[in-house]
Amino acid sequence: MPRSENPHPSKNEECGTRPHGSRKLSSELVVWYYPPGRHQEDKYRNERLRHPPMRETVRSLRAYFILSGLASLFLSGSALRLSIQRSDPIATVILVVTLGFSVAFLCVGVLLARLLKSSAGRIVTLLYASAGWTLFGFLFAVVLKGFSQVELTSVITPIVTLLIVWYLLRNVQRLAAEAIRTE
Repeated sequence: MPRSENPHPSKNEECGTRPHGSRKLSSELVVWYYPPGRHQEDKYRNERLRHPPMRETVRSLRAYFILSGLASLFLSGSALRLSIQRSDPIATVILVVTLGFSVAFLCVGVLLARLLKSSAGRIVTLLYASAGWTLFGFLFAVVLKGFSQVELTSVITPIVTLLIVWYLLRNVQRLAAEAIRTE
């Protein structure tokens, strides 16, 4: 079969026949490797990587705060009732503080839109304090009972709590920055 003539001749006609790893690629090969619009596709791909597809809104974040507060209120209230029945003053104090955090989460959930605009730093402080209190409660239980006596739920609950707090913190910071930009 006869060789077709190159419509875009370059200085070196054999550039197109060089191996793939060659540094002297012709413009025809560059077009083949990098089709038109490639830079536009890269821009969209990079944008998708920076912003994950599921982004919390103020409304959905409000639901997270309220549901987290209600779940914590229910679990801490049940545990508080048991600790009062067992006459355990240390556990009672720890659970009363935990109930306070539960009520604070409920309040933040109800007032989230206003708080993001006016005092997002207080929400962030609450989340950091909640994470610290969770770690303190876990470490206190480990010291009090010994690690071998700690139940599995006493290990899983702080981990799940810290993951939820981290998720809330990340989204509160993002939404607060967006609220400031839109003002």
